[in-house]
Amino acid sequence: MDVFFYLLLGFFDIFTIMIFTFCMFRFPASDYLREFCLIAGVASSASFVNRMVLEMPIIDPGIQFVLITLFMRFMLQFRSYEATLVSAVGYLGYTGGQFLIFPLLYELGVTSLADLTELTGWGISITQVLSDLLVLGVSLLVKRLHLGFSFVPQPPHSFTISQKPNKLEQIMVAGVSFGVISLLSVVYLMAVAQEKTVYLLLVIFVPIMFLLWLLRKREQYA
Repeated sequence: MDVFFYLLLGFFDIFTIMIFTFCMFRFPASDYLREFCLIAGVASSASFVNRMVLEMPIIDPGIQFVLITLFMRFMLQFRSYEATLVSAVGYLGYTGGQFLIFPLLYELGVTSLADLTELTGWGISITQVLSDLLVLGVSLLVKRLHLGFSFVPQPPHSFTISQKPNKLEQIMVAGVSFGVISLLSVVYLMAVAQEKTVYLLLVIFVPIMFLLWLLRKREQYA
C-alpha cells in the first residue's frame, strides 16, 4: 500500500509540474493531458527506483529534472534550449511551492524535520498534496489572468532553423544552471544537516526570483 501511495503522489507531483509549466508559458495544457500522464507515470516510477530500490534519494531531484527535460525535447518536441528553460521554470516553481508549504506545516506542528527524509507517511504526504493544490491554484490564476510568458513558441518546434542565443539568453542559461545547482545543493545540505534544516528550504527562492526576473526581461525584449 505504501508503494501504491508513493507512486500515486509522485504521479500527481509530476503532472502538476507539467500543468504549471504549460500555464506559465501560455501553452494549452488541456491539449497535452495524455502526454502529461505518460511523463508523470515514467517519472514517478523512476523516483520509486531511485528512492526505494537503490536507496539513493539524494540523486532523485536531478534525475527527475533530466527526465522532464528529455521528455520536453523528444516527446513534446521543444528545441534543446527551450526544453531546458521551461523544465527549469516548472520544476523550480513546483519545488518553491513545496518549500513554502513545508515550513508553514512545520511551524504549525503538523510536520517534523524527520519528515524531510521520510519516503512515505502523513507528514510528507500532506506536504505533497497541499503543494500540488497550491501550484495548481497558481496555474489556474496565471491562466485566468493571462499572465506568464509568451516568447517561447508552442511545440512542435522547427529544428531546421538554427538560432544563435543572444546575450540575454546566454545569461538565462546561466540562471537556469544556477537554479538547478542551488536546488540540488539544498537537497544535499538537507540530507547532511543536523538541525535548523527547515531554514535551508528558503534558499531555493533566491534562484527562483532571479530566474523569474530574467524571464520578465526576455519577455520585454521579445
